[in-house]
Amino acid sequence: MDHMFDGYGCLNKFEISGVNQTVAVSHRFVESEAWKHYAATGRMRWREFATPPKYESLGERLADIAGTVLGTMGLSQGVTDNASVNFIALADGTAVAMTETVQGTYRIDPSTLGTLGQVKYRDGIQGDLTTAHPQPMPDGSLVNIVSAVGVGFKLYRHPADAFEQRQLIATVPHRRPLAPAWVHDFPATATHAVIPEMPLYFNVGALMMGGKSDYIFMDWQPADRTTLHVVDLRSGAVKSFRAPPFFVFHWVNAFHTQGGRLLHLDACLYEDPQIVNDLYLEPLRAGYAPGVQPGRAYLRRLTLDLDAPDGSELPPWEALVADEAADCPPFDFPKVNPQYRGLPNRFVWAACSVLPTNAHNSVAKFDTKEGSVKVWHRPGTLVGEPAFVPAPGATSEDEGVVLAVLVQADGTTALAVLDGATLEEVAVAELPSLRLTVGFHGCFLPAAA
Repeated sequence: MDHMFDGYGCLNKFEISGVNQTVAVSHRFVESEAWKHYAATGRMRWREFATPPKYESLGERLADIAGTVLGTMGLSQGVTDNASVNFIALADGTAVAMTETVQGTYRIDPSTLGTLGQVKYRDGIQGDLTTAHPQPMPDGSLVNIVSAVGVGFKLYRHPADAFEQRQLIATVPHRRPLAPAWVHDFPATATHAVIPEMPLYFNVGALMMGGKSDYIFMDWQPADRTTLHVVDLRSGAVKSFRAPPFFVFHWVNAFHTQGGRLLHLDACLYEDPQIVNDLYLEPLRAGYAPGVQPGRAYLRRLTLDLDAPDGSELPPWEALVADEAADCPPFDFPKVNPQYRGLPNRFVWAACSVLPTNAHNSVAKFDTKEGSVKVWHRPGTLVGEPAFVPAPGATSEDEGVVLAVLVQADGTTALAVLDGATLEEVAVAELPSLRLTVGFHGCFLPAAA
């Protein structure tokens, strides 16, 4: 594999017993067709995010191209089903492992990590490309986006009691019908969702032919600027706003003020998509080069006036760290207290970098009211995406713990438990027999009553 986003989906489960002061670990691969083919043959079946199959002959390459073409016509599976990006708990007690293809959605048993089967939709909603970040709603449903070349973005809802029966909310045409913009994540509240159409477009030719473009398989066209499509989840009405070009992997939160008129979007904001190339394994493994600044994000807020006319120009982003140059470390994978999703929040926890490093090796806590940052750093470790777990009966937003999986210098794994308010260590569970890679995206599930 060539990129941090590649590799076959492996679920890691940490069972924490406060009574016994123990952590038990298990892990299993998602039984996707992509994984089963590799396990049986030692070879890739489909292209992953940034790694095409290694063809042994021209005939193999032509056969793969033909399979991709037939897949776009709905006559075969033309894209990977490797569910390697996210893990979402469902209201029925199961979960789904997801990637950015519709085919790569699998039901999982959280108790065993066993694969229960590929999700088969029964709703007729078109599109093969989706996001692995469905947004949870207060009623237990999930909202997500699917994209179809020549059709547009389709925003839909997964009902809490019928995940496979998606309900269409709105359709938004693509700015470039034959080259959709890539949407990895999107912000939403209980009443509105935003489809961020940034000027980073799929290069369909590169995808189909197994080639590369400037950014993996995508083209950056900043002259197109960015369009934010705001969808009212109650009516399906769409209003669009214009902004200068920007790139966001992960949105932090969204919330309303002034009776719902203002919609605030917090994000890990990049000026361009250079970070996509910086996550190739070759630069990640290279020696740290002082003075070389890889793509990095800043914690910023964008405010939309929902009463403004369609097509309105947005105001500039607001910095949420008082002194960005001195105090804002390179960061991503943001988390807020889950009880504050879609509501005004003050604190953000994230994986960050204490230099010198080419990867995340620390945990940051941002205070958006004070504009300040705290950083926890354990020398010699890499850090996966943190998770904030609120304390039962908490009376403040940051009362709880932060869980972070550590990959240590000797290759072993540890689980750090940090105080949500101070970032001081509460406990570190050393797992000497376990060697995990740096991971991302998951969730905390409380023990069954």
